[in-house]
Amino acid sequence: MWTVYKRNPFAFLLSLLLHTVLVFLLLYGASWRTEPLLMDQASVIQAQIITPPPIAEQSAASARQRLKDEQQAEAKRQTEEKAKRLAEEKRQAEAAKRKAEAERQAKEAKRQAEEKAKRLAEEKRQAEAAKRKAEAERQAKEAKRQAEEKAKRLAEEKRLAEEKAARERELQAQYRSEQAAAEAVRITRLIRQKVARYWHRPPSTAQQPLMCRVKVRLGDSGTVLSVIIIESSGNEAFDRSVEKAVFKADPLPMPNDESLRASPRFRQHEFIFDPAKGLQ
Repeated sequence: MWTVYKRNPFAFLLSLLLHTVLVFLLLYGASWRTEPLLMDQASVIQAQIITPPPIAEQSAASARQRLKDEQQAEAKRQTEEKAKRLAEEKRQAEAAKRKAEAERQAKEAKRQAEEKAKRLAEEKRQAEAAKRKAEAERQAKEAKRQAEEKAKRLAEEKRLAEEKAARERELQAQYRSEQAAAEAVRITRLIRQKVARYWHRPPSTAQQPLMCRVKVRLGDSGTVLSVIIIESSGNEAFDRSVEKAVFKADPLPMPNDESLRASPRFRQHEFIFDPAKGLQ
């Protein structure tokens, strides 16, 4: 009905007004007066029902039927429009649902693609990191191996150098020892010879084979500090003659090497004095 009103409002209002007036005239009667009555002159009027003629009743019934038909048609049209609207709304809702589902699926596919891309990127990053770590470990292992080999080589070189130095020291020590022994023999011979030059045999020992061991304490320059007979010849005069000869030979010969000269071997020098065999 609202659609009919919107299409032709004036005709609709006019039809509605005519039908209303017609129904009112058919159903109700009224008496009309030309002169107005005063309130105090008014009399009670008995209402009477005027029976409409049969034609008027038929017209009113026909009008009511048409109105009813129009109302039913309008209701049917509105129902159909509502059904169409609901169907359209349902279609639009389904279309929106399908669109939303498609968008959701697209969004989900995009999310999965992004996650896959991130996962692949992370896997690539981890693989590269693992590769770099493995390379760093390999390089560290190689550097460690080279360092160990270098340390072994240096240790071997050091060992060989130490062995060489030890051999050289040993050779030098042996050489010095040999030199010292030779020097000691030489100096000892010189000491005995010098003591012999200052020795005079006692007359009482002319035909006796005598000998004694003498210990002489010497200073740094060969000065005779003391003389001790540590193994007596058995003849007091022979022993005293040897002591006097040592003191007269002062200073006694000393090695040129300072270390040898400072050694106890020469500071506490011992030698055998045996005239029969010569100076030993």
